[in-house]
Parts: sequence; structure tokens; C-alpha cells
Amino acid sequence: DLVGKSLGECEMILVELQLKIGKINYQPSFAILPNTIIDQYPSKGVLLNPGDGVDLFVTKNVEIKEEVSEETK
Repeated sequence: DLVGKSLGECEMILVELQLKIGKINYQPSFAILPNTIIDQYPSKGVLLNPGDGVDLFVTKNVEIKEEVSEETK
């Protein structure tokens, strides 16, 4: 179960298990620290073969863009 761990932690765990990171899907989040795993596929409990990839859903910073009105330009 990789959910709640950091991306770096997951990489070390997967290497130990002879697995690799598959696709990384970044999801914006205000509440969770960046590079935190919020989901994985396949989910925990699924048997994998050595060399298989695990897709990760990872939080990223939300960029707050300030809108500049026409009057202030």
C-alpha cells in the first residue's frame, strides 16, 4: 500500500520489490503535501510479477494565478 507515502519513498519500496513506477498522474491539491501518493493502480493486494509497473496518482502544488484587470495594466 503506497497511499500516503512520498514519491521518493515509493520509488525505494518498488525497487526493493523488483517493481517499477508506471505512469505518474499528477493531481492538484490544496490540502495534501506535494509529491504524496493519493492512489495507485493496481491497488494493494494485487499480485504482480517482477518488473511490473505500478501507476501512481501524486499530488502537486496548486498554482494560484492572480488575474490582472485591464485597468491596472
